[in-house]
Amino acid sequence: MAYFESRFFYLLIVFLNILSINAFAQGTPGVTAGGSGNDVGLSICAAHDGGYVVAGSTRSRGAGSNDFYFVILNANGQVTGDKTFGRAHQDFFRGIIPIDNGYAFIGDSWSLGYGRLDIYMLKTDRFGNNEKGFSYGYDMRDNGFDIMQTDDGGFAILGHARHDNPYGNIVLLKTDSEGNLLWDQEFSGEGNDYAFQITNSSNNDGYVFVGSKDGFFDDVHADFKAHDADILLIKTDEDGNQIWKKYYGESGHDFGYGICNAPDGGYYIIGSSQSYGNGSFDMLLLKTDEDGNEEWIKSFGGPDYEYGKSIITDNEGNLYLIGSSKSFGTENSVDVFIVKTDADGNELWSETFGGPKNDFGEDAVIRPDGGCMIVGSTNSFGSGGSDVYLLGIKSNGEPDMFEDIDSKPELSVVFYPNPMSVSGVFAMPYDSSGSNYTILLYDSFGRMMLKETIRTNRFNLQKGNLISGTYYYRIISEKDPGIFYNGKIVIR
Repeated sequence: MAYFESRFFYLLIVFLNILSINAFAQGTPGVTAGGSGNDVGLSICAAHDGGYVVAGSTRSRGAGSNDFYFVILNANGQVTGDKTFGRAHQDFFRGIIPIDNGYAFIGDSWSLGYGRLDIYMLKTDRFGNNEKGFSYGYDMRDNGFDIMQTDDGGFAILGHARHDNPYGNIVLLKTDSEGNLLWDQEFSGEGNDYAFQITNSSNNDGYVFVGSKDGFFDDVHADFKAHDADILLIKTDEDGNQIWKKYYGESGHDFGYGICNAPDGGYYIIGSSQSYGNGSFDMLLLKTDEDGNEEWIKSFGGPDYEYGKSIITDNEGNLYLIGSSKSFGTENSVDVFIVKTDADGNELWSETFGGPKNDFGEDAVIRPDGGCMIVGSTNSFGSGGSDVYLLGIKSNGEPDMFEDIDSKPELSVVFYPNPMSVSGVFAMPYDSSGSNYTILLYDSFGRMMLKETIRTNRFNLQKGNLISGTYYYRIISEKDPGIFYNGKIVIR
């Protein structure tokens, strides 16, 4: 597919005082952000200051219709600010990643493209300022779903385009570090094929992305009478040329939404399935080897339906599965559904959170205490319509009520992203006294490759001259030298 040359947009940022940011009544976990219209949170990442940043869309404020929505939280889960970007027509953020000097957002825009809806990437600084936007697409409807930074500092963008196929094709775009398009590849099928999340291949020799054959996205649904959907996994080389394509599923509808790398070189996939489980749809966890061959499948759910949307791993190799449940919801409504498993998919615990109306879980990021921060949307709480919904969950499944903002989190260290390509971040427990940390990094032969003493609880690790491989770290607290943290990271 020959995309139009990407162009730059310098948007007028509307920085708004938060009209409605609500902490729930005591005993109810979570916080909301939004107004009287429909506001949703679709992606979350760790912020550079130890907090979190959420990407989504708002109809409560902005220039009109849906606007890009950017929500800022501190390390204690309190919403400290929000911003909108966009113009009169539909603008939707669907993904966000941290980059060296800020953030990169991916989504789609009707206002800022070439015609109808186009894939749109926005780069900001650490405060959401100094933005530069890029549109990619044709004159039909194009969606941007996920983004990752590549070894050369550029970006790989996963999306969908309908310019020459009424059903649309999966598209993979590669840009340089400034967002200029270098190449694009299309992956066509016989029906509605979508891919929603991308990761590095296990050997760092290309990309792997997951989605659905004859699947659905928002208002585009599978034809339940004519065919069945299957989970779709595609591997490409570094230039986006397809190496293999795999399908998973049986006679029912099976959908793939999220993927992450497994320690053994394989992949974990999360989705939803009618073919396996207890009811209508169940949350599905699938494990493959590095060549995409299915190794095992686990399902989680009850007699009604469950959807799995996102998967992340903690430092111990456990998995958090994020989605929504009707089987276990409040008053027969849909609630946020979280399942924690070990590396073999064995359930450690599961929980639902929500109220009497429908509440959805979309994405999550690991917290320094070993738990996770979840983003989604809620109709049960907030200011009206749907609001962005934020949940802090401890490693044992208990909700964080965000009541004691001065409390110190349980001692742990998080490194993300892991595996890392260009840069990564160590996040240590916050210490208000400003205690120093010393970070020691060793290669697989035990040779010290880095020693750094810092006066904050965060450290940005650059790949620099480090070769691809496995590394081990030890982090020592100056305040209490008897406390140290060990862990493993992989550099692609």
